[in-house]
Formats: sequence, structure tokens, C-alpha cells
Amino acid sequence: MSGDGRILIVDDHPPFLETYEEILAAEGYAVETATSHAEALRRLDEPGWAVVLVDQKLQGPGGPDTGLGLIGEARRRAPGAKVLLVTAYASTEAVERAFREGAYDYLEKTAVFEALLRVKVRNAAEAVRER
Repeated sequence: MSGDGRILIVDDHPPFLETYEEILAAEGYAVETATSHAEALRRLDEPGWAVVLVDQKLQGPGGPDTGLGLIGEARRRAPGAKVLLVTAYASTEAVERAFREGAYDYLEKTAVFEALLRVKVRNAAEAVRER
């Protein structure tokens, strides 16, 4: 098994969730999902998260970029987890805000997404284990 702890994927588009889940489960991770801001908040209160992937364009109370605001909330509710922003809209402003909110890293939805997903989640999970 590649990872300790659980991975929470927060995205409101089921096809993306299925892709993430398939890739990471094949790597041996225990993957769980949340499809809304409210569900993510409930799930983040559960113990044991190692990595949290948050989609930038998650719809919710913060408008079309609710995912950016969720990063800080994820850091508060799951302080031991590493939080990664996932985005197809990587602007300098969005990436800077993600890091200000406490993101460990970010991941762009590009042609090499699958390879980067594996590497970045592995790095985040290893960082949690090394503490």
C-alpha cells in the first residue's frame, strides 16, 4: 500500500471524482469523496485524513471559487493533513491565494494530470508520515 491515512477528494463533478478515485485506489490509497462544500466540512471533522484534494471551482457559499476558501477550513479542521488545490484555471492569483490559505501544493488538470496526481499525492502522504 502506498499511503497511510485517508485521502479526501472534494469536487462537485462526478466524472473527475471517479477518475481521481480510480487512479489513487490503484496506488493503494483509501479514497473517500465529498461532492459539496457542506459535505466536505462534515467529512473534514472526521479523524485520519492524510491528504485532501480540493477543486478550485467547487460551487458553494463563496461563489465559483469556493474551493480556495475551503483550503483554510481544511487546514483548521484536519491540521495533520496536506491540502492540495486541483484546478483547470491556474492563475497566479489563485495559486498565491491557495498557498496563503495553507495549501501544500497545487495540481493542474492537464494532459499529464494522472502522472502528477500520483506523484503529488505520494509526496504529500510521505510528508505527513515523516512528521
